[in-house]
Order: sequence, then structure tokens, then C-alpha cells
Amino acid sequence: MFKSALNPLHAAALAVAVAGCASAFQTSSESYRFELVDSQVRASDTGVQLRVRLVRLPDNRPVTGAEIYGQRLGMWMSGYKTTTWRMTAAVGPAEAEGNGVYRLRAELPMAGEWSLSLSARVPGEARPVRGTVRVRAS
Repeated sequence: MFKSALNPLHAAALAVAVAGCASAFQTSSESYRFELVDSQVRASDTGVQLRVRLVRLPDNRPVTGAEIYGQRLGMWMSGYKTTTWRMTAAVGPAEAEGNGVYRLRAELPMAGEWSLSLSARVPGEARPVRGTVRVRAS
């Protein structure tokens, strides 16, 4: 007859294997965070400078050498569906200022709270890092 109980040694080996697989599939976004440097900006049709910092969470250190791309802005308007505009970059993607700070240009045509979604290629990471910050335009 077939035994359904696992040997304790086999169960321990299985648990270690499953834990190893789980960490291999963990997204790199969980190890990083985007932070808005300037808490408030002025709304403008001609372009607003936004500054974000990319931080590596395990040691809370700024990330330099990243390539920021895929920037999108969205604004929730009460009673309406979400409206989304594509970011406008000054020259190419974000410009690095140093110390993990990256400068972007965006059109914020009206005052309110905006959601800025970002993606980044970080040196040494196989997967892109993604995150969102809130921007308050007045």
C-alpha cells in the first residue's frame, strides 16, 4: 500500500526548495522605492520639473546609474474616470542629478493630486524596478 506521510527529512528538503523558488521569483521592485524630492510643484501646460530619488531599501542607499523610462502620469477627478497623460521628457529619458536623484519634465495642466508611475533599469537587476509617487500640483 502507498504511504502518504512524508519523511521529516524529505519535508525539510521540500520546504527549503520551495523557499528558494519563492525568493528567485520575488520582484526587484520590492527592494526599491521611488521618492518625490519636491513635495509640491506648480501646474503648467509648458512643463514642470519633477525630481525623484530611487532608493535601495535593504540598506536605504540612493541608486545611481539607473535608466528611468516608462513614465506615466494619471489624475483622479472625482466623479470622472481616471485620465492619463504621457510624460514629456526634456531630452530623452530622465536626467541624473547625482545621489540617486533623477530629473523629469512633465505637463501638469491643472492643479490637484497626480500619480506618477515610473520604471527603471537598475544595474545588476534582471527585472525592471517599478514604482509610483504622488505629485501635488498647485
